[in-house]
Amino acid sequence: KGYRVSAGRDKKQFESLAFQANDVVTGVNGIELTDPGKAMELYRVMRSAEEASFNVLRGGDPVTLTVGLGGATDSP
Repeated sequence: KGYRVSAGRDKKQFESLAFQANDVVTGVNGIELTDPGKAMELYRVMRSAEEASFNVLRGGDPVTLTVGLGGATDSP
Protein backbone atom coordinates (compact mmCIF):
# COMPACT_ATOMS: atom_id res chain seq x y z
CA LYS A 1 0.00 0.00 0.00
CA GLY A 2 2.87 2.41 0.79
CA TYR A 3 5.11 3.66 3.57
CA ARG A 4 3.86 5.39 6.71
CA VAL A 5 6.01 8.41 7.58
CA SER A 6 6.66 10.24 10.84
CA ALA A 7 8.77 13.23 11.87
CA GLY A 8 11.47 11.35 13.74
CA ARG A 9 14.19 13.61 15.12
CA ASP A 10 13.82 16.51 12.67
CA LYS A 11 10.23 17.67 13.07
CA LYS A 12 10.87 21.07 11.42
CA GLN A 13 12.24 19.54 8.23
CA PHE A 14 9.39 17.01 8.17
CA GLU A 15 6.83 19.82 8.44
CA SER A 16 8.68 21.96 5.87
CA LEU A 17 8.06 19.15 3.37
CA ALA A 18 4.33 19.39 4.22
CA PHE A 19 4.15 15.86 5.60
CA GLN A 20 1.96 15.09 8.59
CA ALA A 21 2.28 12.29 11.12
CA ASN A 22 0.82 9.01 9.83
CA ASP A 23 0.81 10.07 6.16
CA VAL A 24 1.22 7.02 3.93
CA VAL A 25 3.39 7.69 0.86
CA THR A 26 2.06 5.55 -1.99
CA GLY A 27 4.11 6.95 -4.87
CA VAL A 28 6.93 9.31 -5.81
CA ASN A 29 7.21 11.02 -9.21
CA GLY A 30 4.72 8.60 -10.74
CA ILE A 31 6.40 5.47 -9.37
CA GLU A 32 4.07 3.44 -7.14
CA LEU A 33 5.63 2.20 -3.91
CA THR A 34 3.62 -1.01 -3.77
CA ASP A 35 6.48 -3.16 -5.09
CA PRO A 36 9.90 -3.21 -3.36
CA GLY A 37 11.40 -4.00 -6.77
CA LYS A 38 10.67 -0.40 -7.81
CA ALA A 39 13.40 0.90 -5.48
CA MET A 40 16.10 0.93 -8.19
CA GLU A 41 13.80 2.70 -10.64
CA LEU A 42 12.95 5.30 -8.00
CA TYR A 43 16.63 5.78 -7.16
CA ARG A 44 17.50 6.27 -10.86
CA VAL A 45 14.71 8.81 -11.39
CA MET A 46 15.44 10.76 -8.20
CA ARG A 47 19.17 11.12 -8.92
CA SER A 48 18.46 13.78 -11.53
CA ALA A 49 15.08 15.06 -10.35
CA GLU A 50 14.63 18.75 -9.59
CA GLU A 51 11.37 18.17 -7.78
CA ALA A 52 9.58 15.34 -6.03
CA SER A 53 5.87 14.77 -6.23
CA PHE A 54 4.62 12.51 -3.43
CA ASN A 55 1.28 10.70 -3.62
CA VAL A 56 0.07 10.47 -0.04
CA LEU A 57 -2.90 9.00 1.77
CA ARG A 58 -3.80 11.33 4.62
CA GLY A 59 -6.64 10.11 6.78
CA GLY A 60 -7.71 7.87 3.90
CA ASP A 61 -7.85 10.75 1.39
CA PRO A 62 -5.37 11.12 -1.49
CA VAL A 63 -3.11 14.21 -1.34
CA THR A 64 -0.24 15.25 -3.63
CA LEU A 65 2.78 17.05 -2.14
CA THR A 66 5.33 18.64 -4.46
CA VAL A 67 8.75 19.56 -3.12
CA GLY A 68 11.61 21.35 -4.91
CA LEU A 69 14.92 19.56 -4.55
CA GLY A 70 17.14 22.56 -5.12
CA GLY A 71 18.40 21.66 -8.57
CA ALA A 72 19.60 18.14 -7.85
CA THR A 73 22.09 16.96 -10.42
CA ASP A 74 23.15 13.57 -11.67
CA SER A 75 26.43 12.58 -10.07
CA PRO A 76 28.71 9.69 -10.95
